[in-house]
Amino acid sequence: MTEYIPPDVPLFLTPDSIPSGVFCRTLGIPDDPTWCALVDGALTPLMSPSAWRPFGAVTPQEAADQWRAMLYASDAGAVSCEIAQTPFWDTASDVEDTASDEDQVWYGEVTNPEAPPGELDFVENLALWGVSGLVALATGSVGVALAFHTVVSKFILIQKAGDVGETIRYVIDHQDYATIDTTGHAGELMATTIIADPSMDAHDILIVKTA
Repeated sequence: MTEYIPPDVPLFLTPDSIPSGVFCRTLGIPDDPTWCALVDGALTPLMSPSAWRPFGAVTPQEAADQWRAMLYASDAGAVSCEIAQTPFWDTASDVEDTASDEDQVWYGEVTNPEAPPGELDFVENLALWGVSGLVALATGSVGVALAFHTVVSKFILIQKAGDVGETIRYVIDHQDYATIDTTGHAGELMATTIIADPSMDAHDILIVKTA
């Protein structure tokens, strides 16, 4: 039975904690001052304790204070987020280089994560990912994917297991290579050694969340 919530009861539930780290997410706003004002108007009400309903360990006042600090830091340019700065491995001479998302696409999704390797349709969608340095966090569900191109034949892919078990599919050069199940490994760094065909000049890597 669905809980009835009166219209005057805040719908935003207080969380259990306020993490010290910062997660960055890019929001594409239509290029018009009216739209910017609409976004600001949608965000500012949560600076008031009355917008929050007690649920987790954080109080409504603490949640409102943190929300206010977050928005003020953003407006002041105090938050620096390196979004989509990724390795750029096209030739052996540039393995130390990095490039922006516009130069080399990494972050996106596939329509059917269970499709045969040669039929996986990777589509760029940076909105599903949060990136800090070389650590990427998927905010989407099944189907989120990473794709990259490299001249390196031997390397290690590391997956940090979260509290909820996931199944990760590694596709190397359009062939299934390995499937990683993180169930029961919460907090662990699960490393998989990849040895691609050394006779090939370069390799295409696709990492897909399947469950």
